[in-house]
Amino acid sequence: DGNLYGTTPGGGAPDCASSAEGCGSVFKITFAGNEEVLYRFKGKGDGANPMASVVLDSQGNLYKTTGFGG
Repeated sequence: DGNLYGTTPGGGAPDCASSAEGCGSVFKITFAGNEEVLYRFKGKGDGANPMASVVLDSQGNLYKTTGFGG
């Protein structure tokens, strides 16, 4: 679709349970250069601090692993 997808190990939800710097996020940058945060990790049941790239399947779903929790 021409978009760039990525992750950040910090930032994300301001109420992160695992880190004062935030638990990380998944983002999209469109071909036009617009950034959109797709998900903010909370460090509870959803994990924290993503360490690798996202994987996009043929249905358009994004998958990600985190360094902690989940």
